[in-house]
Formats: sequence, structure tokens, C-alpha cells
Amino acid sequence: MVNKNDLRKSMRSKRAQISHIDAALAESKLLEALKPLLTAAENIAIYHASGSELSLSTVIRYCLEDGKNVFTPVAVRSSKIIRFEQIVEAVPLDIFYPENYELGFELKWYNLDLVLLPLVAVDESGYRLGQGGGYYDSTFAERKDVPLLCGVGYEQQLIPQVPREEWDLRLDYFVSERQLLKFT
Repeated sequence: MVNKNDLRKSMRSKRAQISHIDAALAESKLLEALKPLLTAAENIAIYHASGSELSLSTVIRYCLEDGKNVFTPVAVRSSKIIRFEQIVEAVPLDIFYPENYELGFELKWYNLDLVLLPLVAVDESGYRLGQGGGYYDSTFAERKDVPLLCGVGYEQQLIPQVPREEWDLRLDYFVSERQLLKFT
């Protein structure tokens, strides 16, 4: 089996080749695929896509307009734990903040209903290959049933198997421009 770093490099390269037109089309289809999960959730954590990641701007705007409580992940590089700060507008934000950053309104991860997670790849069993920092794995290490974890990516990021360690998170769902896939 290929190692994680080689797989990350390969998958990022494939993702970077997606045209701007295809990326915009995928973003609009993503919202439709996600609506069943969004309808049932009140407190939702949504990251801001960076680089060639599938954009969630439409999803963020939809949730805010629908009266959902939307939270963005906030981390400091010296800690592997993500905190969640409420946002009231769909302005792109970086996940990393200085050590002394004071969160406006924080919600603890276990009070979230749904968390949308970035990924480089996901396999057919629901195991996610992230960026390699371990932030989401560390944050949700104690998770039992809540919140629901849904990886977000292009359909091409769904592959048969990703290399995994015992600490790697298993997702409940994967959403792409083509489908909402529930892992059992």
C-alpha cells in the first residue's frame, strides 16, 4: 500500500487539475447533496476551503440564511486541538490564529450537531486522509456518537482504501458533488 505522504501528493495534484468551471459547478451541487444533513442540524462547524479544496461558501451562506448556528474551526499551531468560534457572515477565514487570540463565542465540539471536515482522500470504509497535522483526529479522539462527522471533497477523492493508523478518525458521511454517502 502507498504511504500517506505519497498519497497526499498524488491526490492534491489531481485535485489541483480541476478547472474553475468544474469547481464552481461542484460547489453548487454540493449544497443539494448536503441538505439532508443540514436540515437536521442546528449547530454546524464548517471550515473555509483553501487552495484547490471544494468550496463551502455556498453552504455557509445557506446555513446562515437558514438561521443555523455556524462555527468555524480555530487552531493555534502549538496545539493539536481545534476550537469552534461562531461566525455570522461567510467571510473566508484561516484556521490558524496567534496563541493569544480570544474567541468571540465558542461552542465546545461535543455540543455541535454536524462537523464538515476537509480531506485529501477518503476511503470506502469512511477513513479520512487529512492534511497530515492531526488536528481533527486529536480534537475528536474522545468522540462517541456526536457530533456527526462529514468529510467534504470531490467525488474523485473517494478511493478504495487509504493507509490508516489506530488514531485516524472514521467519518459518518462523505459528501461530494455527486452524492451523500453514509458509512456503516
